[in-house]
Amino acid sequence: MSLNTRVDLSGMEALEDRLTDLLFAGQGSVEAISNFVAQSTAQRAKNLINNSVAAGRTYYRDNPRRLVTASAPGDAPANDLGYLVSTIRFKKYATGSAYAYVSAYYAADLEFGNPWIAARPFFYPSFLLAVQAGEKRFVEEFRSRL
Repeated sequence: MSLNTRVDLSGMEALEDRLTDLLFAGQGSVEAISNFVAQSTAQRAKNLINNSVAAGRTYYRDNPRRLVTASAPGDAPANDLGYLVSTIRFKKYATGSAYAYVSAYYAADLEFGNPWIAARPFFYPSFLLAVQAGEKRFVEEFRSRL
């Protein structure tokens, strides 16, 4: 009794070419979605703050003098003078990477809370929503590049 095996590798070059095409399509898709998620995170964070309901405590503030009603703990911060919103941005690099950021000095205290302020998250929830929206776009973007 003998055992014979034959392996046919014809078409291997075509497969390698197709895999290379998929690799480049994936890379371009990842760059496009990275940009989308960063830009979407920034915009969603701004929207969360601008649409937040001021349902918390009311405070007196100086410079300018005013009464301010905060958001409830756990909700996105209520918009006061607009500084926090104005410091939310995204940046795209020539390398294809992108990121969103907030430069207001008190943003981390609002996002995570501190001993005096209960957390009022706005950035991380925006990121999670942007990633969810980006999943569908990734598939569409990837397919469009094939």
